[in-house]
Amino acid sequence: MNKVIAKDFRALKEFTLPISKVVITCYSSILLGELGEISKKETSFETNIEVVAKVIKEWNFYLNEADESPLPINVENLSRLPAPDFEYLVKELAEFSADQKKS
Repeated sequence: MNKVIAKDFRALKEFTLPISKVVITCYSSILLGELGEISKKETSFETNIEVVAKVIKEWNFYLNEADESPLPINVENLSRLPAPDFEYLVKELAEFSADQKKS
C-alpha cells in the first residue's frame, strides 16, 4: 500500500470583495477537526460566520495604514466587513465548494 502524506489537499481561490476591496484567499472547505470546534456554537448565525472564518487562509484587511500585519481572521474582524461583502463572499464560497465537489 502506498503512503499518503498528511497535507492540506484543499483547493484555494482568491476573491475581491466588491465594496471594501479586501482580497481574501479561501480554502474550498473546512477540515473535520475545525467542524467539531464549530458545532459547539450556540446559534446558526455564529456557526455560519465561524465557518467562513475557518475557510479564509489569508487576507489584506488591516485596522489602519500603520499596521504591519493584517487583522487576525476571526468572527470579530469578519464583523467589520459590510454586510453586502459578507453576503457576496458566502455566495462565492458556496459556488467554489460546489465546483470542487464536481471535480
